[in-house]
Amino acid sequence: MTLDEYLPEILAWCKHREQLILETGLPLTESQLVLAGDSGVKDTDRVRLLSVERVLFPDDKHLVELARACGMPLDSTAGRAIGYGVEVVHSGTHSERLLRHEFRHVYQYESNGGVEVFLEMYLRSVIEHGYLQSPWEQDARRYEHVAANDPGFLPHQP
Repeated sequence: MTLDEYLPEILAWCKHREQLILETGLPLTESQLVLAGDSGVKDTDRVRLLSVERVLFPDDKHLVELARACGMPLDSTAGRAIGYGVEVVHSGTHSERLLRHEFRHVYQYESNGGVEVFLEMYLRSVIEHGYLQSPWEQDARRYEHVAANDPGFLPHQP
């Protein structure tokens, strides 16, 4: 099956997950608001953060196989952004580096048409380039590292 065949199911699952995070997640703290703003997020007050035991993925074996084939780290994912919803695996505190990475994804959603539009672009990129080589992931990783040393740094998005 192709992404086009799965896309409606993926989008529905992601929109449901985002809504859950927005309803049950916490508003960002003052320092988290600064990190989100530094990451490029315009509407930082809309972002919600939810601590979870583990980051869940759709329960469909074909989707899991596709994600694994693209190199997505399903078993070791420490965080994920879906629109304005960010979920991170709780382990006492959330590292600034992880939050910068996820907030950069929020910026990408915000700047590229929201969940439906951006998620399709993101997934196509991951399928084409692989998870680690996806320009969207490279942007988030570049930002998490460089911004930690230079808060004024905003790399160009893909």
